[in-house]
Amino acid sequence: MVSRRVLLSLAVLVFILSLLSILFTFVLSFQKPAIIDKRVYYARIQISDIYGVDVNSTALIFGSIPPGTLSRRYLDINNTYDFSLEVQVNPLGDMAKFIDRRRVIIGPRLFERIEIEAVSPEGMPHGTYEGTVEVIFFKEKSS
Repeated sequence: MVSRRVLLSLAVLVFILSLLSILFTFVLSFQKPAIIDKRVYYARIQISDIYGVDVNSTALIFGSIPPGTLSRRYLDINNTYDFSLEVQVNPLGDMAKFIDRRRVIIGPRLFERIEIEAVSPEGMPHGTYEGTVEVIFFKEKSS
């Protein structure tokens, strides 16, 4: 017959392993997925009393716009994976004053054109503002 001490030790061991398993699952659920790709684009906007356009395929140049108006640029993204991508757009430097952070989900094997809008607030001082826009690609958590 098995002694009470052995049964108690076994029960404690099972309890500890259960707690560790729950803790491990909890920690994993809050981890951000690994970055699949990251691109950084130079960005610039000029605030003045006139409109001006600059076409550039390697940078996000929003041209010249008056205060209280906006300018748009687009990023074409082709998801070649068999899972959904989470795409995060993060403006940095002076561009964070004009562009909102955003998150877009692109389904497996789909093409998406992401609009990036630079908004110049009313009363924004004239000048040239520069920075970068990070575009970070993650495997979507629910995929």
